[in-house]
Amino acid sequence: MKNNHLSKKGSDRFFSIKDQLSGFYVLLLMDVILFFPLVAYGQSTVSAKNKLTVVKVWKIWDYGDYNSFTDLAWFKGYFYCTFREGKHHAGGDQGKVRVIRSRDGKKWEPVAFFSIPVKENTVVFDMRDPKISVANGDSLMLSIGVALYIGNKAVGMAPRVSFSKDGLHWSDPEPIIIHDRWPWRPVWHHKKEWVVSYWGNPGHLLLENSEDGFVFLPVDTLHVPRNSPNEVTIRFDKYNNMIALIRTGGGDQTAFLGKARPPYTHWTYHAVGRYIGGPDFLVLSPGRYICAGRMYINKEPRTCVAFLDEKGHLSEPLVLPSGGDNSYPGMVIRNGILWMSYYSSHEGKTSIYMAKIRIK
Repeated sequence: MKNNHLSKKGSDRFFSIKDQLSGFYVLLLMDVILFFPLVAYGQSTVSAKNKLTVVKVWKIWDYGDYNSFTDLAWFKGYFYCTFREGKHHAGGDQGKVRVIRSRDGKKWEPVAFFSIPVKENTVVFDMRDPKISVANGDSLMLSIGVALYIGNKAVGMAPRVSFSKDGLHWSDPEPIIIHDRWPWRPVWHHKKEWVVSYWGNPGHLLLENSEDGFVFLPVDTLHVPRNSPNEVTIRFDKYNNMIALIRTGGGDQTAFLGKARPPYTHWTYHAVGRYIGGPDFLVLSPGRYICAGRMYINKEPRTCVAFLDEKGHLSEPLVLPSGGDNSYPGMVIRNGILWMSYYSSHEGKTSIYMAKIRIK
């Protein structure tokens, strides 16, 4: 299989490590700590008319040593699933990013594989947490987090982005300009890319946008009511409201649901009442959402799906086959069926799974 490596142009745009020492180690440490939240929460009940039924769950990939951090998109007749292949969850591993595709969700073929070569006694580039989305309706965009290590010490970050017009031929991942921060799940809306980026600074989230996927400009700082907000997924409803599902790591660790109208500089927040790690969600209709992520059921980490309303009320979670290191779902809805990728180690080896869930 052909590997895709960084171009010389991308390497030239790489920025100085010493400028990044202040906060990134905190960020990576937070990622490990937040795998074990302090409390499991109860939840409010959403309308009884909401119902989720599992049709089928199956494994789609386990060829890497440690397969994790998924995302999912639908583009020109194919599902596209991306994930990280490495040796561990984190900690200086030289992670790589793979993209596979399928027409039916059952038979998958590899279409891209990215890695950054490492020379002896130099910085290790750990590619992780890839996110895939449709950019402006005519191409796929792969956003890749890249953590920098010297030995087992995190010293910075250098996120990359790659584009494809057909899902088979991908550009070399190029560095993006985003203020030395970690952009988590970009989404395109009205010909702009929007993302909430975070850093090792508790309580500081920055909403940013870009017209080309490379250069980002700040829009607003999100002041979430609790400590250490970090991973944020944003979506838009049909009225152009921006909705945000936010993982937190401090205090009682409840997730938050945020909402802002254009120009997205005034936010309201509602506590969800439950920890949600690796959060993703989709808008079913204004004020009605379906969300997924790592939740704690009887104090055990499980990948779950639930309905969520505009006040942050969460339905009883649907628990998928999962356990140990798990979550980081990607979600696509087609013909009333939720297709959801996620990873889990409940069968021993950490592998990629697909769930097919009927929504009522």
